[in-house]
Amino acid sequence: MADEDPELEVRRALDVVQSMIDISADRLEGLRTQCATSAELTQHEIRTLEGKLIKLFSRQLMLKARLKDDGTPPEIKHVPSLRQWLQVVGLSPDSVQIVTYKVRS
Repeated sequence: MADEDPELEVRRALDVVQSMIDISADRLEGLRTQCATSAELTQHEIRTLEGKLIKLFSRQLMLKARLKDDGTPPEIKHVPSLRQWLQVVGLSPDSVQIVTYKVRS
């Protein structure tokens, strides 16, 4: 692996981190919507997942910063996902839609 292209290693790491974000974000959404959020254990689990997701998004940004701007593929230019981040921080679906629409325009 030491002989591999450093940029390829970063892309692979981005894929791994994105997979971890997807899994954790799905779990967080499930806890928020399907469990009694008043239960202390559920609240603790939600806070733990939120902290983990913040670290994962930060890791994604650090990895992306290591890539060269000129050759960045289109799918990596949109990493991390604004929509996913807004969902993780707890914005309503309507708010997420409005913010992402305004960012695009």
